[in-house]
Amino acid sequence: MRVVVGLTGGIACGKSTVAKQLRGLGAWHMDVDAVGRQVVRPGSPSLDAIARAFGAAMVGQDGALDRPRLAAVVFGDPDQRHKLEAIVHPAMRQQIGADLAAFRADPQATVAVIDAAILFEMGLDALCDETLAIVAAPSVQIARLRAERNLSEQQALQRLAAQLDQAEWLAKADHSIDNSGTPGELATGVDKWWQGLCQRHAVVPPAGPSL
Repeated sequence: MRVVVGLTGGIACGKSTVAKQLRGLGAWHMDVDAVGRQVVRPGSPSLDAIARAFGAAMVGQDGALDRPRLAAVVFGDPDQRHKLEAIVHPAMRQQIGADLAAFRADPQATVAVIDAAILFEMGLDALCDETLAIVAAPSVQIARLRAERNLSEQQALQRLAAQLDQAEWLAKADHSIDNSGTPGELATGVDKWWQGLCQRHAVVPPAGPSL
C-alpha cells in the first residue's frame, strides 16, 4: 500500500521541522519550494517567460532570476502574482507529477509527502490521500518571525496577510497539528499523527530516513 500526504502550513509554523521529522521516519519527501526554484533555473522556459512578462531586468547578469526584484513587483499585487503563477505553476505541476511517478516506481517507498505552503492554492491536495496542516497562534508566528528573521512587526504581519487565513487551512486540511508550544510537543504530535496515518492506510514505512 502507498499513500501520498500533502503537508502545508503557515509561515513560522514549523512545517520544515515536521518535514524533517517525516523524512527521518522514512517518508519520500517532495519539496515544492525546491521545485519552484528548479523550474526557473537559468535557461529554463519558465524563466524566459518571466522575462517576457515582467521585463528583461528580472534576469540578472549571471542568467539567474533576480528574486528580490521580482518579489518587489508581485508582493502585495494579486494581479501580478497571478500572472507569475500562470507561468510557473504548470511547470511545477509537471515536475511534481514526474516525482510522484518516481515514488510509485520505487519498490521500497510507501509514504510520499508533498511539502507545499501553497498546497491548496495549487490544487495539489487533489493528488493526496490526506492532508496535514501545521498551524500556530498568529502571535506566536509574529514572535518567531521577528526573532528568527529580524523582521519588524509590520513586516511580519504582511507575511501573514499574504498567505491563506489559518481558518482556511483548518477547514480544508484533513488533519492539523498546533505548533504554538514546544519542539517536544510538536514532535510528539507528529509521531501520533504518523502512527494514525500508517494504521488508516495499512502502510508499513521503510526503516530509516528517505532521500
